[in-house]
Amino acid sequence: QNASTSAATGALSGSASPTSAYATGGSSTLTTNTVTVTPTGGTAPYSFEWIKKSGAAITPTLPTSAASAFTGTVVSGEIITASYCCRITDDVGAQYDVTVSGTLVGQGGSGGLSAQ
Repeated sequence: QNASTSAATGALSGSASPTSAYATGGSSTLTTNTVTVTPTGGTAPYSFEWIKKSGAAITPTLPTSAASAFTGTVVSGEIITASYCCRITDDVGAQYDVTVSGTLVGQGGSGGLSAQ
C-alpha cells in the first residue's frame, strides 16, 4: 500500500527558497536570512536534516527543520564559506538532498547563501 501511495504522489524531490540569503558585518557572529526547503511528491510526513558537506564553521540554526538560517563567527575582512545539503526523508524512506552553499563576510562586501 505504501508503494502505491508513493507512486501516486510522484517521486520525492525538493527545492529551497529563497535561493540566496546573506549576512555581512564586522567582527561578530553573523546569522543569514532563513532558507526554507519544500518537498514535492513522495509520501508525507517528511523529516529534514541539514548535513555539512564541506567548508568553514557555519552551522544551521535549526538542524532538523525545513526552515533554517545559518550562523558563524567572522573577523573583520574575513570571508567564510560552507556547503550543506538538507536531506528530505519521506514516510516510506525515500530521500532527496537539496544543496545549499553559504558565505559570511566580515565588515563590508556581501555574503550569500544559494541553493542548487
